[in-house]
This record gives sequence, C-alpha cells and structure tokens, in this order.
Amino acid sequence: MSKWRTRTALVRTLVFGLVVATGAHPTSAQVKQSRANVKRKMVRRQFSKNDLFNTFSDLDRNLTALDRQMEALKASANVASPGTANPTETKTTIKKTTSGNPALRRPWVPIVRRMWPTVLNIQRDAERIHALYRTRERQVHKRPFKRLSADAAGIRRQLNVVGAARTLRWERVVQARLSKAVLSFVVHFQGVSGGYGALRCEPGEQSCCEPKRSTRKSPYDSCRWVCVKRVEACRSGFPGPSIAPNFQHTGLP
Repeated sequence: MSKWRTRTALVRTLVFGLVVATGAHPTSAQVKQSRANVKRKMVRRQFSKNDLFNTFSDLDRNLTALDRQMEALKASANVASPGTANPTETKTTIKKTTSGNPALRRPWVPIVRRMWPTVLNIQRDAERIHALYRTRERQVHKRPFKRLSADAAGIRRQLNVVGAARTLRWERVVQARLSKAVLSFVVHFQGVSGGYGALRCEPGEQSCCEPKRSTRKSPYDSCRWVCVKRVEACRSGFPGPSIAPNFQHTGLP
C-alpha cells in the first residue's frame, strides 16, 4: 500500500509540474501568435478608414519626392563615366581618380541612401491601407489594395538591388527594373485613389470605393469613389471616410 501511495503522489507531482511549466513557459508558436495579434490590434487602433484620404495625400507627396530622386539616380550614371565628360583623359588618369574617391566609383549609392526614407514611407502607407481592407478584400473577392502593397514591396526590393550594384552596367540594368516597379505602383495608386480629391459628400454621408477593372479581363485594380447614404449601401465595395453630420464644406479643393 505504501508503494502504491508513493507512485500516485509521484504521478500527481509530475502532472502538476507539467501544467505549471506549460503555463509559465509558452511555446515559441504561442509567443509569435501573441505578438502578431498585438501588432494587428495596434494597426487597427492607429489607422482607420477616416485616415485613408490623408494617407492618399501623403503617398502623393512621397511619390513626387521619389520622382525627383529617380531623376538624380539616372543622372548619377554620367558621374560614373568620367571619360564621357572629358574624352581627352587617359584610362590611367580615370582609374586613379575613381580609385581614390569611392563616390565616383559608385555614385548611385549616396542617392539610394537618400531614397530609402521615401520608399519606406511609401511601403508603410501601402501596408496600412492593405491591413485596413484585408478582411474586406476576402469577403468581396476583389483585392485592389493588396496589389498596391505588393508593388510597394517590389520597389523596396529593387532599390536594395540598385544599392548593391558593383558596376555601372549592372546598375543601369537594375535601375530600369526599379523604374518599372515604380511605374507599376503609380498606375495602381492612381487607380485606387483617382477621383477622391473631387469627392464632395454631404454631411452624414459615407464615401465608398466601388471596385472596377482597367480592362474587361483584368482583375479589379481600381476604385470609383462615390457617396452613399449609409455604410450598408457600400455592399460590394470598400467603405472610406465618413462625413461628420456637422461638417461644413469650405469650398477649397
């Protein structure tokens, strides 16, 4: 009998210790899931549909800055080829000049560094918009904002490749890819934001993005912004900022 009681007590001790250990030390999967939930809650708290049009304005400003930076990046190719500016220079002179100055060997690197804040801001805003409408995109089976976020990630990847380029010839190749990625983002951004600036909803109304196609066979990649009386009227679209009942139009664009 004493042996049986000893074994029972031992089993209870082991079970209790296992429960305590499991509760005190969650698995790595549980930790990752908890962090993901917290991150999603933070995004939802910090960004709402009423911030959408302001974010469109921020993206527009950042794209204007990115366009100027892209022009500087293209002009850096002339700095990397000093022989084209002065044909009388010998190869030995050019080699000594570029070897003593790293900025002349890869003049696009400082420009890429200045472009990073702009590109990161663009990707941040695109991801916020996608996070806001991710669930809605699954419900209506139309994903215009997912494409926008994917294009922003593509710009960041291509910019990283341009910064790592070691030769002028390769830099020109990857710069063309970067330009293509930027153009794709601009086209999709104009599609989802087009017409929002001219929208004039009455107080108490709700703005709504009605998805549309660029062509008959293309996916839904753009919006037609309209005003509806209630959010329920935006059945197959994406509800945007709502207009406060006491809002007064100033007449400014």
